[in-house]
Amino acid sequence: LSNSVADEHYLLYQCGTTPPKEEVESGKYKVVTPVPLPDGVALTSTVQIPMFELLGLRSQIKTYIGDPQYISSPCLLDRLESGTFEVFDPNVGGSATAGVTLWSADHPERIIIDNHFMTSAGHGTDKTIIENGYKEGPPEANFEWL
Repeated sequence: LSNSVADEHYLLYQCGTTPPKEEVESGKYKVVTPVPLPDGVALTSTVQIPMFELLGLRSQIKTYIGDPQYISSPCLLDRLESGTFEVFDPNVGGSATAGVTLWSADHPERIIIDNHFMTSAGHGTDKTIIENGYKEGPPEANFEWL
């Protein structure tokens, strides 16, 4: 998977298989992870939430990294209240990068989806996929980012 805007590449491979060693060791992939994702995703922007919900992947949203006052999804707010969804303040470690580095130590398999527009909370991890959907034109193009 490639993000030409961020000039990043991500190696996604079928779970239960082994990715080619030469590809993993090539150094050209920012993220190497099996799919389906082993521990869901952490989102850094509320605009990412509806894309997952519309695709029926709400249960894969495990964490929101940011201020929960901006979450408007009733279903995620219910999950937050029931404890099946977490919110993490990225500034816990003194900066967003330090905070997320601390958080990712507890969630080594969780992929962070960061847009680098509203936040750069995902910087500093090898599990961050950059989503640039905000640079797309029609809404249909946004689904390409999932």
